[in-house]
Formats: sequence, C-alpha cells, structure tokens
Amino acid sequence: MKNIDIARLTPETWPARREALVKLFGQEEYGVVPAGWTSSFVWEKELEKDGLHGRLGCVTVEYKGRSMSFPFALWLPEKTSEPVPCAIQISCHDPVVHDQMKGIDPAMREKFMGMMKELIGNEDHFNVMIDDMMAPKEPNTLDITCDVEKGYWPVRQLLTDGYAAAAIYASSLAPDEGDSWKQEGLYPLFYGAGERPADGFGCLTAWGFGAQRVLDALLTCPEIDPKRISVAGHSRAGKAALWAAVQDERFATVLANNSGCCGVAMNVGKLGERVASMCQMMPRWFCKNFLKYSAMPVEQMPFDQDELLAAMAPRPVFVTSGNRDYWSDPEAEFRSVISVGRVYAALGKTPCTQTEYPAPQTACCTGDVGYALREGPHDMTAWDWKQFCNFEAAQAAKD
Repeated sequence: MKNIDIARLTPETWPARREALVKLFGQEEYGVVPAGWTSSFVWEKELEKDGLHGRLGCVTVEYKGRSMSFPFALWLPEKTSEPVPCAIQISCHDPVVHDQMKGIDPAMREKFMGMMKELIGNEDHFNVMIDDMMAPKEPNTLDITCDVEKGYWPVRQLLTDGYAAAAIYASSLAPDEGDSWKQEGLYPLFYGAGERPADGFGCLTAWGFGAQRVLDALLTCPEIDPKRISVAGHSRAGKAALWAAVQDERFATVLANNSGCCGVAMNVGKLGERVASMCQMMPRWFCKNFLKYSAMPVEQMPFDQDELLAAMAPRPVFVTSGNRDYWSDPEAEFRSVISVGRVYAALGKTPCTQTEYPAPQTACCTGDVGYALREGPHDMTAWDWKQFCNFEAAQAAKD
C-alpha cells in the first residue's frame, strides 16, 4: 500500500490517514460534489404487494436555484419490538428492458470483443464468459414499487431475515449512456450546460450521492436502526456503493458485489477490465483527473483499490465475487480483501479468515472483512445477499 504505512498505523493515527485517502480518491478517481446543496424528502405513497408493506419516497436536491428529484422505495418487515437494520440497493437495472446491443455498429462490437479477449488473456475463460453473457435470461429489471421477487433485490428474503429493504435507480441520478448523463440527473443540477472541473464528479459519485440522500431519509424512520444501515451494489453499482460508504461513515457497512476494476479489485496484476479500458469505454464514470492514468502503467499509479477498501476501516466490509466473472477478475478482488486485512489487524479488527483463494460457494463471514465466492458469472443473486446477511448477523453478535 503506497499511502498506508502499516508498521506505524495505530487507531489514533488512522482517522487522519483515512481522511487523506478519501480526499485522494475523490480528487483523482471519482470526483467530488460541489458544496452548497440542500436536500429534502417526502413520502409520496404507501406500497402494498402480496401482503408486503412499504413506502415510496422522493428526494429533492437543490443547488443555486435549480432542483432535481428522484424516487426511492422502502419495504418494511412486520412490526417488531425493536428497530431493524436496512440495506440500500443502488440498482443499475432500469424500469424498461433495453437491448444493450441494439444500434451498436457490428465493427465496433467486433473490436470490443477482441479487446475483451486480449485483456482477459485466456481464451477458455473468454469463451466461458461469452457463453454466460449470451445464455437466455428472463428480464431481471427492478421495479422498486412492485418487483420484490428477483434475486438481484430479494426483498422477501431480506424481510424474512429481519431487514428493511430500500432501493434507488442509478439512472435517476445519472443515466449511464453516452453523454445523456449531462442532460439528466445531477450533472445539469450542479454544472448546468457547462463543463465540470477536473475533479468534478462522475457517474459513480452521482449514484453514491443518491444512496447517501436515501440514508438521510432512513435516519428519520423509527422502524430502522440508525446504526445498522448499509449500502449495496452490483458491478458498476458495487463501485458506487463502496465509494459512497467510504465517504459517509454513517453507513455501518457495504456489500460490494462483482465490483471489479475501480471497485474492489487490485489494479496491479489484474486481468479483464483495467484502468486503461475503463477510461476508454466509461470516462463518464470518473472525474477528468482519472483519465490521465489511462496511459500510465498501473504499477506507477499513486494508489490502488485495496487502499479504497481499507478506507472502510474500522467498519466491517463484505465483498462477493463470481468465480466465472473473468472481466471483473475475482482473484484480483480477493487479493484486495487479503491486503486490507493488514490495516484491520493494525486497528485491532479481524481480517478475512480465508487466507487462500477459496473454492466456489465458500463464504467467510466471521471476520470484520468478509468474502464470498459464488459459482457463476457476473451477477448478483439471492445467495450473495444471504451471505451478507450472515456476515451482518456475525457482526451484530460481537456487539
């Protein structure tokens, strides 16, 4: 770790070091939200579905005379004698099913596939990943007012396990498509039609900002334990969830699922998606400052993602991977989990109890750094959520 001296790290010196890391990642990778905004929320209606009960809320953010609003949903378990924990899902599924390949130039698609094959570096792994991607699937969109059955956001399972379940659409904060994010959501609120500064926020920060505003609302709910609110996300939303939790210490923990490059995965030694390909394909996710690292060997970068994961300390953190998710590279994610164990140990916390890359369907839930490896591709399933709930239960048992 280039920015953490493990030998000199103590619980007393860590807060200042952690604050410096948050500032570094904000300025150099994800971008920062300008100061001076205000926000409020209202409950718009009660939700009822198949015996389940919840509420639909709306957050409004204001800045320099402009405003924008976005919805969120909250499902609550049956009344209990004590407040319950709550997980906020940042969803990158949309209310409408989109054909992601529609309209893409065939030559561009072929070029993209060739780049993926080269970056993964293993033809067998590439072929397995493509087979997983192309396998017939039922639409797995998320309707935050209705769809509570999918493994991606298994509301009924969460309620049974004693959780409240909240969710937002990432697209309502910043549409993840070309330059459309500059016309809708947070970007025009803060930057109008102009250009953002070099450290101005990208999509990942915008999505995490939305989760933080939902957190504001949940902290006013008597049904919810304010000390046990977490944030979760899959893939690019996993990156956003981790970054949101790192910035905002009111989150008790985070579930970062298949977050890959610029999420949990180490840059050094990584296969599949890498900093250069991320900057080329998804520059909108980051601040402009980050794009300069596209031409730099990752070994020379002044930071790596294990330091972002470490910035969660001393709060617990849970990472999940799919063993066939070769683009995200589960082994690079696991290396980061092992690396941050040194920080947690220096702070008197328990590293991940799994020290060797595990077999699929293995979950390590007893340490303050948890990890689960699922059999399967790039996905978020009810199994991932169940391991996270087990991890949180183990944390609660320590208190």
